[in-house]
Amino acid sequence: MFSKSTKNGITPQDLDKAIMNLSAQEALLSQQLKDGSISQTQWQEEMQRSSSLKSSYRNNIDTLLDEQQSSYSPK
Repeated sequence: MFSKSTKNGITPQDLDKAIMNLSAQEALLSQQLKDGSISQTQWQEEMQRSSSLKSSYRNNIDTLLDEQQSSYSPK
């Protein structure tokens, strides 16, 4: 899927895993809201935080992949 190029030790795979973890956390938050463990306000704040992080991580993946393509030279 992605090559192993890194920037500051972070690979696109690392960011993809973080996005998947955030998605799992969102599912847990929704369950907590449903069972009353957290308030609607807490749920909204956490979902906004998660959404913002996922967006940033996707942008970073795009940047890393663009850098890989621009530095690619076939042998």
